[in-house]
Parts: sequence; C-alpha cells; structure tokens
Amino acid sequence: MKETTQDTINAFLDEGDIMNIPILPKNKWHGFLQKIGVCKKHLTYTLRRIRVGNRERIAQKGLNIPDEINDGTPLLTKIFELSTSNNADLIYCAAVALQNDRNEPTEELLDTLKWVDDDLLYSILERGLSEIDIQNFLKSIVLMKGTNSLMKTETQ
Repeated sequence: MKETTQDTINAFLDEGDIMNIPILPKNKWHGFLQKIGVCKKHLTYTLRRIRVGNRERIAQKGLNIPDEINDGTPLLTKIFELSTSNNADLIYCAAVALQNDRNEPTEELLDTLKWVDDDLLYSILERGLSEIDIQNFLKSIVLMKGTNSLMKTETQ
C-alpha cells in the first residue's frame, strides 16, 4: 500500500528514476583524463514520463522496426540483421526517452549509448517506453471523435 501511494505521488510530481550511463574511454588518454576528473565518467539523466512530442518522435523510429521477427531465419542471423538495420533507431529512441525535452538528443548521449551493454540499453528502453501513457492518449482520441460526432449531429 505504501509503495502504491509513493508511486502515485511520484507520478503526480513527475519525479523519475535517476539513470547513470557510463562513458567508456575512447583511448588511454581519455581514460587518464576521466581518472583525474577532467572528463566525465558518466552521464546522469532523470527518466520521467514521456512527453507527447517525444512519443511522436519515438513512434516514428519505432515504425522502422519490423513486426515479424520470427520468420524462420536463425536467431543469431536475425539479431545481426536487426542490429545493422535498426540499431540507430533503438539508440535514438533510448536517447529521446532519457533526454525527454524539446531538443534532439545530444551527440554526446547518442555516442555514449552506442557503447553501453545490451542490458543497460534494454533497461532504458523498457523503463522509458513503459512511461508512454497509451491509455490516456487513446481516451483523448475517443473524446475528440465523440465531440466531432456531437458537433455534426447538432449542425444537422
């Protein structure tokens, strides 16, 4: 009960989860600069509920991912095919979910996400995309359609 109350309060306040994304050093010099504190070791983002504009941006990239993944092709081959054709789209979706503002994802974030492990990328996508409130979006469409129908009936 206490956890549900806290989740409700966090949703109302639009508080999110803190995500720390490690920045892998590009070379030994960059690693040294990270070690002495000149360069950042990680990027920190607050994963909040997805904004309407960002839902549209994610949906546009999500449509590029094929529906039928299991078409008889061996799994490893399919993973390689999806990685080559849709990796940029998955990284873009994760970056939009993390940044979640009006701006396009920064090059630094996109580059950092290219080098995270699969578990972290999946975690970002799963947690970020679960924040898309599809139910309220569909309710708003139904409300608009219903209002439109009422307006047509009144004018006739």
